Amino acid sequence: MKVNRRQLIQAGLSLAGSSLLPAIGRGQAAAAGRGPSSAGAGSSFLDLVRPPTRVELRTGAGAQPLAGAAGGRWHWSDVEVQTVAEGDLLRISVSAPRTPLERIALRWNAAAAPDLEVLGDHWERSYADLAWKSLDPARVLPWYFLTFDGQQTHGYGVRTEPGALLYFGLDSAGVTLVADLRCGGVAVRLGDRSLAVASLTTRRGGGEESPFAAARAFCRQMCPNPRLPSAPVFGINDWYYAYGKNS
Repeated sequence: MKVNRRQLIQAGLSLAGSSLLPAIGRGQAAAAGRGPSSAGAGSSFLDLVRPPTRVELRTGAGAQPLAGAAGGRWHWSDVEVQTVAEGDLLRISVSAPRTPLERIALRWNAAAAPDLEVLGDHWERSYADLAWKSLDPARVLPWYFLTFDGQQTHGYGVRTEPGALLYFGLDSAGVTLVADLRCGGVAVRLGDRSLAVASLTTRRGGGEESPFAAARAFCRQMCPNPRLPSAPVFGINDWYYAYGKNS
């Protein structure tokens, strides 16, 4: 059977969503309880620029919880995950001199309104299927996501140029961020290096702005130093029907 690129990507996302999100998200939401959203009463904004509630190391053999310590540090064996809040950023890094790393998952307990509308993106580009959807704990949200409560649009994501492939999961009890650290599908061996995984950032929406304006503002926040051309660029993507053989 011939499988095209879109089917391959969708299959990968489906597998990621079914195998990685539930263990720390849906499966433990009831046991973990609902943590506070520090946005204040009546607000749907979720505060993620703070130490996570839980951190796990993910391998093919399963999940290994890390023990929390002071200063936003999490440990297991020689593995250390560190989270440092700097303004509107939460910088996430990992070191592991001996242990090969595949994935880490960070979980923030925070009560999310069940009637939120959620907009996500794709790993590379959309196939005209982006849409506001209801809360779905199994949904994979690459790089960032937006929520709309009927009045305000809030943004949650990672800054551009991270050190891993990252995606979010959102359920009524909180947010999970999974970082795929592998190199070409193989566990990465850091040795004496420390990997800057990502800089997580959030944006609280204003009551008078449209969801479109909020999305534009948040995208600028995630990409503070865009690489823009000096002049307009015109062209088409013909690879799927001409494979580059045209004039």
